[in-house]
Amino acid sequence: MLYNKNMKFTLIVPFCNSKQHFTACLDSLLKQTYLGKHRKDVEIILVDNNSTDGTAKIATDCQKNNKDLMRVIKCKPWGAAAARNRGIREAKGEYYWCIDSDDWIEPNSLEKIAEELKKHKTAPDFLTIGAVRDFDEGMKHLGRVDIPAIGKGQKNWQKRFIMYGYGPWAYVARRQFILDNNLFFDEGIIHEDMALISSFVLYTEEIYPLDGTLYHYVQHAKSVLHRSEWNPHALDIFPALEKIYARFEAKNLPYADALEYFFIWNLLIDTVRNFKHFPEGRAHTKEIRRMLRKYFPHWRKNPTLRSKSLTLRLRLRVAYWLGK
Repeated sequence: MLYNKNMKFTLIVPFCNSKQHFTACLDSLLKQTYLGKHRKDVEIILVDNNSTDGTAKIATDCQKNNKDLMRVIKCKPWGAAAARNRGIREAKGEYYWCIDSDDWIEPNSLEKIAEELKKHKTAPDFLTIGAVRDFDEGMKHLGRVDIPAIGKGQKNWQKRFIMYGYGPWAYVARRQFILDNNLFFDEGIIHEDMALISSFVLYTEEIYPLDGTLYHYVQHAKSVLHRSEWNPHALDIFPALEKIYARFEAKNLPYADALEYFFIWNLLIDTVRNFKHFPEGRAHTKEIRRMLRKYFPHWRKNPTLRSKSLTLRLRLRVAYWLGK
């Protein structure tokens, strides 16, 4: 693809063995209303992260029919972090959006993003994207979960941004800002988003929320974080949290209460839940306590936690001691 100095957006889609959902994802990109008048201002980069199930053929076939819009590149290092980083480095757009290969976006997504960007006198560093968590057939009983966009102009938005922990798909980033601050994902772990994204508030206040639900975050039983067998990479939670703490510590620990709650939730809710079903996980519950004692020994006094129900607070105390 020839360099287009007016190119506004790069959509980055890493993929690895996501054949079942990949076509729906690509269809949602190609059906963007923005492409009608601004096709030359968009590129789609499909990053093949060692896929073996036929997903790569879907990608190359789609690229052949959209040579002016789409390219396929390969990323040999393992993991979504490496694939996203490769896409960011290859991107030509002023802004990029990482989209998971088993998710999809609303047809007016790029149009809405472009309209929001026009409202600002200077280029925002990030736009956060409202999303909905969809569940596949085997998980529909869990219902619908809305994920709000959080950013400048909202009450306590920095703390909320830190505590809630965004995914890589939940924001559109100005590429030059990422390059200037070296804000790439940590490679080789599955909690790469946890190690990075909450720290964005340390580098800029130019983070704006975009109204509406544009992104569909599809949860299915065979995804990396929802498998029925033990995944050793579940232990990546520990180095990921150490990395995010180091980022805040380097800035003298601003928003410490919010970061503390981020640790509490991810260790005593998510990690305990993920570990308790497997003997390999239960063997590491002491590591959960070690991390909290090391970084936030007075976690029980956290202001946000103390505003929660007594039931939740008691549940977390039991999880701390028993890992249940």
